[in-house]
Amino acid sequence: MIIPPRSSNTTKWVFAVLLGIGVGVGAFYMWYRFQASSLDGYYIETDGFTDVKGNELASVHFIQVEAYDSIKSVLVANEVIQNSTIHTSSDVSKKRRFLFHFYTATDTAALTKDMIDELAYTSPTITDAPSTLLVITNGYVVQEIFEPNMKVPKLVECQRTQFYMPRPGIKAQSVK
Repeated sequence: MIIPPRSSNTTKWVFAVLLGIGVGVGAFYMWYRFQASSLDGYYIETDGFTDVKGNELASVHFIQVEAYDSIKSVLVANEVIQNSTIHTSSDVSKKRRFLFHFYTATDTAALTKDMIDELAYTSPTITDAPSTLLVITNGYVVQEIFEPNMKVPKLVECQRTQFYMPRPGIKAQSVK
């Protein structure tokens, strides 16, 4: 018959400390992962509009973020789409295109002379571009395209780019 050795109080304490450290590290990891994917306070939707042309719906959103994070940008886009009425209404029988323009406050700038000239040529309906538009120099644009009657996007693109957006107080619907 084999008799197991008696464990001392020191062994019990070492085991308890190691178990406590393991549980603490695990809890910290779970908290950190939750914080990394949390969107609370990460973004503010500053403007947007929906446009219908033929058999396609386009929804454009301007979203200010505290810092750029491509994964969080896609998560924000999905959250806004899920809360969108055109994604859940009877309009699902049409193709839906969602465009999300992400920017930080520090990336906004006034238009240059070359930009004003370009806009006069490409968008002649915008009469006073310097007083109605800002340029975002290093923003992100996320595009998601849904085919008719589909709940999963056919295409998801995220790219860093320069884009124009309305100045504060001017609605994007009036500038488009």
